[in-house]
Parts: sequence; structure tokens; C-alpha cells
Amino acid sequence: MNAILVVALLCTLAVHLTVCQKTPPTRRPEPCRFDHCHMPKIPGCCEFYEAFRKEMDALKQDPTQSCKRFTDTEQQHECKMQKILTARSKVEPSEQCKKRMEEFVEGTPPSTTTVAA
Repeated sequence: MNAILVVALLCTLAVHLTVCQKTPPTRRPEPCRFDHCHMPKIPGCCEFYEAFRKEMDALKQDPTQSCKRFTDTEQQHECKMQKILTARSKVEPSEQCKKRMEEFVEGTPPSTTTVAA
């Protein structure tokens, strides 16, 4: 079950990293930076996403971690996935977030775990 949860999270985060852009300025307060993205809105996981994003930003700032050093597309993809795994290993979701992620992966309940449009 943990392997499925990790794979689902990695896929979700990979989509975010390739599709989502920085939050545009807005007048309304946003409870979670990722509300505008094509990411699952999983209640109770906003802090986890924020902490994960900070770790990813730190890795992106490190020139020794640059995936652009690889010319092969497959190697670049593997490098990006390794960054995701590295950032994920440094951030632990809360018990509530873990439970909600499991529910999301299982497809239940749709009323509390919805996907952003």
C-alpha cells in the first residue's frame, strides 16, 4: 500500500512540476499555494505541499543538482524524478494527510478529496 501511495504522490507531483506555474497575485486569500494547479486538492495536505515545494526550490537552486547537465532526455527525466524522491524524503506528511492521500488513491470519498479543475 505504501508503494502505491508513494507512486501516486510522485505522479501527482510530477504533473505539478511540469504543468503548474507560480501563483499569480490575487486579492482573495488562498489557503494553499496549489489551489490553482492541476493537482489533487487533498484536505489537510497543504503544509506538506508547501514544505515539499521549498525542498524542490532548494534543489533547483543548487547548480550541482541541475538536470540540464544531461543531454539525454531520459537521463534528464530520471534526474528530475530523483529530485522529487530526494525532496520527498525530507518532508513527512501529517497522519491526517497520509490518511487522506490513501483515500484519494483508493478513490474514496470524492466529497473530501477532489481534483482541481
